[in-house]
Amino acid sequence: MEDIVWSGPRGAFQVDGMHDGRYDLTARTDDGRVVVSRGLEVRPGVLVDGIVLTLEPAARWVVGYEGHAASATVEVLLDGEVLAAGGVTRGTRSEFWVPPGQVRVRFFVDGKDVGRRDAQTVLESRSEVVFE
Repeated sequence: MEDIVWSGPRGAFQVDGMHDGRYDLTARTDDGRVVVSRGLEVRPGVLVDGIVLTLEPAARWVVGYEGHAASATVEVLLDGEVLAAGGVTRGTRSEFWVPPGQVRVRFFVDGKDVGRRDAQTVLESRSEVVFE
């Protein structure tokens, strides 16, 4: 499940209706800083608060699509875990900010896995890949 929640000016946010379990929380800013906090425990009736996140410079992945279908889906995995996902329309590019680590970009057209790229990312680097 990927829910996108916008924070307030001081970084506060609220997510209601979550099932119990462990969750990963990713935060990112428009200027390319990002943090991933893994394994946050959610239990029924228990408020999870006081989470402090320190955002740091990230690497930028630009993913393009030039194939036959009108659009495709991109998944960006960091160290084997889905960090971000989104769509990309034929002839356009989508941008993803990721912290340093082992990154895999997976590409799907009509629900079929049609390609992937792997790379070790470093701070403030830029990588671009175009799928056809």
